[in-house]
Amino acid sequence: MPLFYALTLFLSASLLFMVQPMVGRMVLPLLGGTPAVWNTCMLFFQILLLLGYIYAHVVGTRLALRQQVKVHLGVLGLAFASMLVATLLTSNHSAIAVLSSLSPQGLKYPYLGILAVLTVAIGLPFFAVSTSAPLLQKWFSESGHPSAKDPYFLYSASNIGSLIALLGYPFFIESMLVVRSQTWMWAFGFGLLAIAIYQCSQLLWRQMELTPPVKPLNDVKVVADDSPAPSLITRLKWIALSFVPSSLMLSVTTYITTDIASLALLWVIPLSLYLISFIIAFAKMPPLFMTILTLCAPVFILLLLFMMNSGNEPDYAIKLLLHVINFGVLAIVCHGELARQRPSTKYLTEFYLWMSVGGMLGGLFNGLIAPLVFNSTFEYQITLVIACLVLPKLEVTGPSSFRSHMLDIMLPLVVYILAIQLEDNSEKLADVTRTIQQNLKIPFDNLALVVIYGFPAMIAYFFVERPVRFALTVALLFVFGYQSDMRFLNERMKLRERSFFGVLKVESDELSNRLVHGTTLHGTQNRYALEFQIVSTLAPMGLTSPMLIPIVLQEADEVWRAPLGRTPETYYHRTGPVGSIFKAMERVNPKGEIGMIGLGTGSLTCYLKPGQRGTIFEIDTKVVNIVENLPEPSDPYFTYLKRAREQGAIIEYQMGDARLKLEEVTDRKFSVLLVDAFSSDAIPVHLLTLEALKLYFDRVEADGFVCLHISNRHLNLEFVCERLARELGVTARVMNDGDDQYFGKTASTWVVMTRTEKAIEPLTADPRWTKLDVDEYVPVWTDDFSSLLSVLRFKQVRKFRAFFGMGAPVSDDE
Repeated sequence: MPLFYALTLFLSASLLFMVQPMVGRMVLPLLGGTPAVWNTCMLFFQILLLLGYIYAHVVGTRLALRQQVKVHLGVLGLAFASMLVATLLTSNHSAIAVLSSLSPQGLKYPYLGILAVLTVAIGLPFFAVSTSAPLLQKWFSESGHPSAKDPYFLYSASNIGSLIALLGYPFFIESMLVVRSQTWMWAFGFGLLAIAIYQCSQLLWRQMELTPPVKPLNDVKVVADDSPAPSLITRLKWIALSFVPSSLMLSVTTYITTDIASLALLWVIPLSLYLISFIIAFAKMPPLFMTILTLCAPVFILLLLFMMNSGNEPDYAIKLLLHVINFGVLAIVCHGELARQRPSTKYLTEFYLWMSVGGMLGGLFNGLIAPLVFNSTFEYQITLVIACLVLPKLEVTGPSSFRSHMLDIMLPLVVYILAIQLEDNSEKLADVTRTIQQNLKIPFDNLALVVIYGFPAMIAYFFVERPVRFALTVALLFVFGYQSDMRFLNERMKLRERSFFGVLKVESDELSNRLVHGTTLHGTQNRYALEFQIVSTLAPMGLTSPMLIPIVLQEADEVWRAPLGRTPETYYHRTGPVGSIFKAMERVNPKGEIGMIGLGTGSLTCYLKPGQRGTIFEIDTKVVNIVENLPEPSDPYFTYLKRAREQGAIIEYQMGDARLKLEEVTDRKFSVLLVDAFSSDAIPVHLLTLEALKLYFDRVEADGFVCLHISNRHLNLEFVCERLARELGVTARVMNDGDDQYFGKTASTWVVMTRTEKAIEPLTADPRWTKLDVDEYVPVWTDDFSSLLSVLRFKQVRKFRAFFGMGAPVSDDE
């Protein structure tokens, strides 16, 4: 009996955690592929999980066992019927219906729209599955079986199923099955679960016939367990211990997906650690293991504190590893404390209910409250401070005195003041540490940073056994780090705002303003248009000496001065791929309409001529406000659009997801369609599928260009473009322009596709445009199927694919 219950919970949890990345992947295209969509999805799943646990608690405590079984089988039947209806009503006959008609477009905060889409798509089935873990454990606890006194071991079984489903999704399911087949696979698993739950009820009756039941089948009032009810303080601890791992999971996910791409493969890394922490915590690990982790937890928090405050970050891989390990350790410690404090089976469903409340609050805090309240990702630091409060103490201390409480406040303030004094004397410290390094021949170059930012953190570690003192010290040191950043950034940061789609910053230096989204540069504009235009004009001729500027100024006339402020920079420089594209279009259709997916700073509008129309597809209204300088600041950030309009260019916006808006725009054809939308550090996947390319070509003229900006540090998207071009039977060329020697220019990679070889001839006059590299192992990306693994640049991932026959061999010399 325990084995069958464990297998049923294993299946239930597998379905629960397979559907999360699957539905998240299906919803991403409706909202531009932003990482915030995943956080909102997680909030939705946590809300439904809470509702499921409330249902299990009410049903498990107020209904007789036979009534519980009937009600639950009825709920499962309704959920299965909803999937049958979805299959009949959707055009692609998917078992999970994601309706694009419900997607919110052009809104600052589209949370309610996403929740509506998810509710219609998977609400009832997910709710039904989420109730299984607590309800089946409750049934088993009342079966009279010898193992029924502590059924929490079943929770480990369910989390093992969750982990296998999560890891299997990106590595196998997503790489082998189209989305529609995935939904049918999930629906089939749901049917098996319903059958398994029915069999569990039959096993329950048989077991209870053999063993006198703890509770009669039709009497809910007789209870043998007289354990005291958990106190309010205990319940609040359960909530806090659940809140911290949930919030940290979403914070780390945002961090990872912002720097790489918002894809299921990357979502599952923190979520898998989250599940592993449950498995370890409820698997009765040796006390020594938990003690070691409890000792390590504050060390990792303080390492992160030092890294964030000092700005002396290691390379990307080490930095990522530190964030992930810190999250994993804290999750295990918090969930381990939850497992230690678990109540008797009488309060089993209530225990899971309060756990789900904490998880839901973590999702609510990260997914909804933080983007509305903060202008940066402060939720990460706040959750780390809360973690300091709930970390278990290794020593049992007596009641605190008034003096101890005063020290809990005063000592953190002393450390905070010490940190400020160290930073104020940073130049003197740098001289001293430099002398020490030279005399002692210490190879470490940043000894001064260790003293300024590391010494206060080291002091904080001695406060670990006083949670309030430790948490307050860490909080004040985070405040100190933020103040240090602000003192440095205020000189160059003009604006920082946060929208649903991420954190936007306008930074300024002596020469230019720049728009940064997360960690990705989205464009710059020089603040001195005339001087910059001169240098940019002379640079291709090798005339870069500032001494020539006064001479050219004297000879410049008003005609030459007319286009001031319209010199594109960064990825759009006139000497780069975009400049080459527009030179080619000069010979084809110089007055043709231009389509631009992604606004950035508006640099692309520099190529619009008087009377020429440019249509910009943008999903984030805050980007528009910044680039259009709304409300108008005394010193405008960017003037590309203003200058373009002044010289007769016609600019209009289509607000919302580019694909959905392109489907609506049927009354025009573009000469050039530039796809330059970036979510995280990559073009959103749904803008780089076979269906997307077909739509693009349907919206360009017969000899028009479809241009894709595929620059990325971690993904080689050239292979994807080549495979798509071959599938469509179109011509494609790529320019990997690493030449960033010109002032204001940034290296970039662009792919151009045309219907015929003849149409691309004006472009190939520039020899830098070459044929795309081929990788036969890269599949055709479609709306139903895409594989991030196939294009990851990381050598170890490529070796993994080669080992399983899914990629080309990789030499050790690479």
